[in-house]
Amino acid sequence: MLAGAALAAILLASPAGASQTASHRKPAPNSVGIRIMDVPVSEAHDPRASAYIIDHLNPGTTIHRRLQLSSTSPTTQKVTLYAGAATIVKNSFTVAAGTTGNDLTSWMKVSPATVSLAPRSKKIVNVTVVVPKMASEGERYGVVWAQLSHLNANGITEINRVGIRLYLDIGPGGAPPTEFTVTGLAAGPRSGTWPTVTANVTDTGQRALDLTGAMTLSNADGSVKAGPFQVQGGITLLPGHVAPVTVVINRALPTGTWNADLKVTADTTTREVKGTVVLGPANTIKTVKEAQSTSVLPTVLLIAAVVLLLGVIAYLLIRRRSRPVHTETVSES
Repeated sequence: MLAGAALAAILLASPAGASQTASHRKPAPNSVGIRIMDVPVSEAHDPRASAYIIDHLNPGTTIHRRLQLSSTSPTTQKVTLYAGAATIVKNSFTVAAGTTGNDLTSWMKVSPATVSLAPRSKKIVNVTVVVPKMASEGERYGVVWAQLSHLNANGITEINRVGIRLYLDIGPGGAPPTEFTVTGLAAGPRSGTWPTVTANVTDTGQRALDLTGAMTLSNADGSVKAGPFQVQGGITLLPGHVAPVTVVINRALPTGTWNADLKVTADTTTREVKGTVVLGPANTIKTVKEAQSTSVLPTVLLIAAVVLLLGVIAYLLIRRRSRPVHTETVSES
């Protein structure tokens, strides 16, 4: 079952083969944008599902998705549509050049393959994915591209394209849960004139994660707060991999010790790490000390066990002292 998508997912037009990243901004003037129209109900909880084609599919499954092309150009645009390969390299979603394909793109069909997009108009195109019955388990990545080609003043053909990412997990059963950890809060290298804080995220699940998050700072008594300071974007983490996330403290703050609270989110799952940031003069971080994660549950259980044991001992002693003494007389005949 599909639900209507509410947000556009636009990959800004740039030279083919360049590294392109997703954006929710409206199409620039005289350009073409693309957005997803359908979200599977099973993935509606995932914020990425309104921007990308994301799903968990059993082998032998066929899915259909609608995409909407939109033009802000005053002239008619001829748009070519096709599926291209993508992979995750160095913690970044990386698209392949041109029409390079992979096994996922071989399962896909985009129709129509070409669209004549009238000035400032919109048009729906369809994407079909047919997963082979013998497809192996694992997640696949790709992009549905909408491409424009034209000759510039020097007679050179320029190619620009916008697209929608695909994250399709193949395997029996339901979708694997999102699992990751955040540790190692530490001072990072400066970002221009501002200090940074870093932490390490480990993907302990079975699907790639797009990481977001923010950090807040507060003084010792919590009367002064600063932030939130956003996690730098563009990080896509493969299962089993570790990546640092960086937060820029991009405003001047009083020197001294601050309590740091960093929350990192992937899909609808959030993990938190806390520590102490010591801000020095000239916007420097002298030290960052990660707070030890603690849990009150083991302590409560230990106290309860001790109390129970003492209660049992006291009960046995009281019972022993109050027990009546029985005297037996044995007579011989």
